[in-house]
Amino acid sequence: MRNLLTLGDLVYVSYPLVPLRWLCAIARLQGTIRHLTRRRQAAGVRDNLAEANGQLREPELRAMTRRFFQYASLRSLLFILGPKLTDQAMARLFTVEGLERLDHARHTGRGVILLASHLNSLSVFLLVIRLRRRRYDIRTAVTEDRDNWSGSWFRSLFNRITHGRTYPEHIGAFQCRFNIRPMIQALAQGAIVLQTEGSRETGSQRWAAARRRGADRGFERAGAEQPGHR
Repeated sequence: MRNLLTLGDLVYVSYPLVPLRWLCAIARLQGTIRHLTRRRQAAGVRDNLAEANGQLREPELRAMTRRFFQYASLRSLLFILGPKLTDQAMARLFTVEGLERLDHARHTGRGVILLASHLNSLSVFLLVIRLRRRRYDIRTAVTEDRDNWSGSWFRSLFNRITHGRTYPEHIGAFQCRFNIRPMIQALAQGAIVLQTEGSRETGSQRWAAARRRGADRGFERAGAEQPGHR
């Protein structure tokens, strides 16, 4: 069920009137509050950190757990603002290296497959937006034809009024689950096809189980609760 209005909508329309550094400070504060109030989840993150590195002391575990929640809030903020961030703002957030290799591959006149971790990786998401702004014909293979980033009713109305694009449009998404023909066609047209962990799946992503927080969980879901998971 779609929400009428979300806090993310207010953030979206407030930028750039409200500076990015202010929004980042608010996001870090939100992460700190979630660390204090979501005790069960925080305990799970802390236990995972302790299991990954048994030499960490308790003050270090608390600090790293708090930073995990702060990063999660910052990540959500930048996902919301991604389409509105200027190239200068993105350049301050991350650098793009090795672009000459991509250009060299494109000059062969054939399509290029760009492999990345997964689309929920913030750097990958922002990179696609940044490259498409530079007129790179980059298209993102996804496994579902529905909009996984569908916003609220307010966001839909706002985009309609301002002629804004949806997130799939921003990243040039196309559906390819159980059907590689769209990918072959894009490569034949000389496009850059972004393949991620999610777009390489064949529908059996729960092929392995892991023990996390006292329960057997599917491999991807277990990893999602690991601090530092990208």
